[in-house]
Amino acid sequence: MAWTWGIARIIDVLETTEGHGIDVKKLAGAFEPRIALTLVQESGSGGAGSWRISDYMLNDQNITTQTATEIVQENVWFSPNFNQFVGNVTSLPIDHHLLPALVAPRGLLVIDNTGIAWLGPESVWGAQSTGRKIYEALGVASSMGVAQEGNHNHCALPADEAPFVFEDQPANTTVMTTDGAVGPDDGAPGDDPIIPNAGFVESLWVDWSVPRLA
Repeated sequence: MAWTWGIARIIDVLETTEGHGIDVKKLAGAFEPRIALTLVQESGSGGAGSWRISDYMLNDQNITTQTATEIVQENVWFSPNFNQFVGNVTSLPIDHHLLPALVAPRGLLVIDNTGIAWLGPESVWGAQSTGRKIYEALGVASSMGVAQEGNHNHCALPADEAPFVFEDQPANTTVMTTDGAVGPDDGAPGDDPIIPNAGFVESLWVDWSVPRLA
């Protein structure tokens, strides 16, 4: 909240100062209604990912990804009160699939990297594709997108995602795409099938339908 307050004050100054050429609509996101579009890039656990799904990836799928027990030790934006939940994230009353509600109905684009397991691509896709249902309920699904692509460095922007960011007017910014999949299938008999959607199986996590709020 302190960062949001600081950003709000920066916007105040930019709105009242002439000659800087900065578009104040491109500065930040949650809690500040003057921000028209929020871009989230490869935030991983503690950001766009779900605590519960990250735990599932590590403990049930043996995928090395960051979980609450580790991230709470390195990121200062979590209150010490969060420590009581890191060993039992299922006891949390919320998870990060609810974060898009802080931005809705304004624009939100989540950019992620399926080539870095540490970021928890399955967790991010699960949380944010589920979070997009908030936009669906509000009748503004086209205002939120998720783009996951691997084979590039951390926080580098792949060429395929440039049209969603660089104001390429002909591009369709209603993007929901991932090149991620989970599964050991190499063609050998008995292998499990590859699971698309970065490995996220919605029926394991979502047992409700989208309401109509608008």
